[in-house]
Amino acid sequence: MKFKDSILGRNDLYYFKREFYNKVGINKIIIYKDNKIIFKSNLNSLKMMNTLIKNSHISNKLMTMDIETKTINKKMIPICISLYDGKISKSFFISDFDNSNEMIKKAILFLVQRKYNNYKIYFHNFSSFDSIFLLNNLIQVANLVKPIIRDGKIIELRAEFNYNDNKKTVIVFRDSLLLLPSSLAKLAINFNCGKKQLFPYNFINKENIPLNYVGKIPDTCYFNNLSDKEYYDYCKSFENKLK
Repeated sequence: MKFKDSILGRNDLYYFKREFYNKVGINKIIIYKDNKIIFKSNLNSLKMMNTLIKNSHISNKLMTMDIETKTINKKMIPICISLYDGKISKSFFISDFDNSNEMIKKAILFLVQRKYNNYKIYFHNFSSFDSIFLLNNLIQVANLVKPIIRDGKIIELRAEFNYNDNKKTVIVFRDSLLLLPSSLAKLAINFNCGKKQLFPYNFINKENIPLNYVGKIPDTCYFNNLSDKEYYDYCKSFENKLK
């Protein structure tokens, strides 16, 4: 192996660098001082990275859904279910149906369209919350439901629907919290999507408050972890809408 020496110290022959060469170039450096090795490095040549092959399994067929509830007689009742497919947003309210189950079924059947075939629909905290309300209604309207359960929790529901002369639509429900383990408020900030809107969840759970409530803005105590500044801005936003 060829090598080349270079004196590093002025008038000091015992302080020098030795460079070793192969066919490609320098592949090892050793520095000596007073007949002792004080530095040693191996330089390995790396192969050029190959062009990445596009993953054929990656799909942009994604949608988000969410269920809002109200506690009535110590029991959680879904009062609204909303969806967003990246372009269209749609909400279903319990006031338009006989009960919450009919509302959820209507929302599920809205998804049975050719354009939503093979869509992945994400609920945030689907495993521990939304799946409880969704599953019972899903098995009543779908032709086939296949759950994937891990540690006692439903992490995925695959639903198949036959319609229009046996044409099939497949929809998969998943939990986005398992992929992005953070609150929606923090995720909105981290992904630069604005701020999650405020809502007085504790206020709507009062027994004497109707779902179509119209009146004064609820007091700050009905919001969760709300600062005085945030509450002031929240109130001002309604004043601006009324102008």
